[in-house]
Amino acid sequence: MKYLAIAEWCPEDTDKVFDRAKVSFAEREKGTDKYPEFVFPSHVLMGKNKTVQVYEGSAEQLSNVVNHWVGLVKWKFIPILETPKHMELYEKRAK
Repeated sequence: MKYLAIAEWCPEDTDKVFDRAKVSFAEREKGTDKYPEFVFPSHVLMGKNKTVQVYEGSAEQLSNVVNHWVGLVKWKFIPILETPKHMELYEKRAK
């Protein structure tokens, strides 16, 4: 499943967030299935203390993301589906 992920943190925690992000990125570079894969990599919303990214993975992998950031970052995960697939499912349901 794909998810739009939105992360938010307090401005005064930015240095801590960046330090923890370096750890997360290093783990990913070494190769791990602990975290979901990036479909769209992490991008900062300038001036908002937020990032957005698109992940593809399992509920367990999303939980690992949350656990990595616990006490520092708040997460929101929104399931997303490609529009053609959504249309196909909608049309099947309508019949």
